[in-house]
This record gives sequence, C-alpha cells and structure tokens, in this order.
Amino acid sequence: MADEPEQTQEAPGGAANVEEAKGDRSAAAPAAPKPSLIPTIVIGLAVMIVTPAVSFLVVSNMMPSSLEKEGKPAQPGEQELFLLGEIRVNILGTKATRFVVMKPHFLLSDASLQGALEKMKPMLADRVSTVISKRTLDQLEGPDARASLRRDIMNEVNALIRDRMQGAVVDVYLVDYLIQ
Repeated sequence: MADEPEQTQEAPGGAANVEEAKGDRSAAAPAAPKPSLIPTIVIGLAVMIVTPAVSFLVVSNMMPSSLEKEGKPAQPGEQELFLLGEIRVNILGTKATRFVVMKPHFLLSDASLQGALEKMKPMLADRVSTVISKRTLDQLEGPDARASLRRDIMNEVNALIRDRMQGAVVDVYLVDYLIQ
C-alpha cells in the first residue's frame, strides 16, 4: 500500500492534467517570431528614393556643363568647325532618278567667321548645291571624286566670303556622303 499513495500523488488530475502541463510549456516557450513588414517597407521606400537621386547625381557629373558644351568663347585666330546641314542634289545626266545626300562641314580659319556664316547659310547651301549639281554620276563616284568635290566646294565658298569678311574655309569635310 505504500506504493498506492505515490500513484495517487503522481496522477491527481489524471491524463488531462499532464497534457495541459505540456501545453503550458509549449506556450511559454518562445515561438518563432513572425517577420515584421515595417522594416521591409522602410528599406523599399529608401531604395526608391535614394536610387533616382544617386542616378541623377552620377549622370549630372558625367555630362559636360553648359560652359563645356559651348566651349570657351571663340578667340580670333582660332579654327572652328561650321556645320552647314544636309544637302540633297540631283545628279547631272540621270534625269532626276539619282541624287546625292551629304552634310558638308567647313573648317574655318577664324572662329569669328562662325556668326557671319550662320547668317549666310542659304547662300552657302546654294553654292554647294550648284557645285554638286554640275557633276555626273561618274564624276561623283570616281577614285578622286570626294577630294575633287571638297576642293571645288572650298574654292566656291571662299570666293563667296572673300570680299565680305576676313578669314577663309581651310578644309571641307563631307559627312554622310550618300549617292542614291
């Protein structure tokens, strides 16, 4: 009978008490914490704000400033490039079935010519078109065609500006030279 009181002490509440005790232990044990969404949202917002700002700063530092784009002011005696623009001209002897497209650029002996030539763009385009339109297809495609055309354009433009202003066209560059 000495064993009996021990059994009653062991299980005074029965099997239900044992399960409740186990349930209390699991509730008291720290459960795996659920991740909070607040830090994720804060980090996402920070990335959305900081990324464009950093991109803007990097790009603005890489781009030349307005002073660098324009370059330094033109000094007398310095050479400068003058862009005439695209010119399309029918080729002589093709009955308007073939044409030339090009963008002549003039290297000026003096940067001060830039402003004066800007005002004369229509006259310059007419002179260049006239020089081109006097050439046949063979004269435009030959081995020395471009060098000859550059020389003739330079002479024609220099004849136009010779009496009007000081300076001259030193060289002519034919960019996007295309025969269709």
